[in-house]
Amino acid sequence: MGHRLSGAALGAAVFAVAAIILAVGGGLSAWAQARLCPGHAACVGGTYNPADGYCYSGAQPFTNAMDHWRATCADGELLDRASGICRPSSCGGSALSCRESPVCPTGTTYTGASGGQGVCEHHGDFGSVDHQLVPCASGWTLDTSVGVCRYCPALHLTGPRPAMLLPDLTFRAAWLASPDGSTVKSVRRGRPYLACFIVANIGAASSGPFRVAGGGLGIATNPYQDQASLAAGASRQGCLSYPTTPGPGSYKLGLTADSQNLVHESREDNNDAAIPVVVVP
Repeated sequence: MGHRLSGAALGAAVFAVAAIILAVGGGLSAWAQARLCPGHAACVGGTYNPADGYCYSGAQPFTNAMDHWRATCADGELLDRASGICRPSSCGGSALSCRESPVCPTGTTYTGASGGQGVCEHHGDFGSVDHQLVPCASGWTLDTSVGVCRYCPALHLTGPRPAMLLPDLTFRAAWLASPDGSTVKSVRRGRPYLACFIVANIGAASSGPFRVAGGGLGIATNPYQDQASLAAGASRQGCLSYPTTPGPGSYKLGLTADSQNLVHESREDNNDAAIPVVVVP
């Protein structure tokens, strides 16, 4: 007659088998790690990128700046470089895990670092105190804050690094216009005119607010126009007003998108345009 295991007994059996696998094979499968070695995300407040082992924050309001920092785990944990999950060192980790080992031998206490080596203190007989410098093994790095040698295998990328989604502001067109909006090729000396443009976001993310500014062609203060955020793929038309002209001649009037340089873009070398301006007597 067969015997049926209770739920508790079955769970204990699973844990026992997993312990044997760990002891014999030196590590757990991904399934066993998830079930028996629950972990936590190394990137708090950011997104883990397995291509470089860094955490990336979302774009900040207005500036669209993105912070990044190396993913790390607490003492006694291993970072699974493939998933960005921290798990207890006793779990064995995966082939991409960072390994850790105390720099000081058993019986000594870590007291600091000197010259990239750990300072290990030993209390001997009759109250004597000895110190010795202990280096990490070749290829390992000393974490001076906790006295731990750490080794993280190099990542070998099998494809291109994932692209970060950023905006890209540029001008689709720019032209000269009269105060009523009609396109013109020249302006009479001393008369007002408009420098009109179509600014576009050809990137992969919204731009956030930005400013379009013009050059000071014969005037004391450069005109500008503050723009609301442009979605990826969107464009907008605008005009800058010039109250007067310089003397007769041919000029180039420059325009700059994101003139305050507040938007973090995928390209920063395509924010300018130039309008030919012919001033006649």
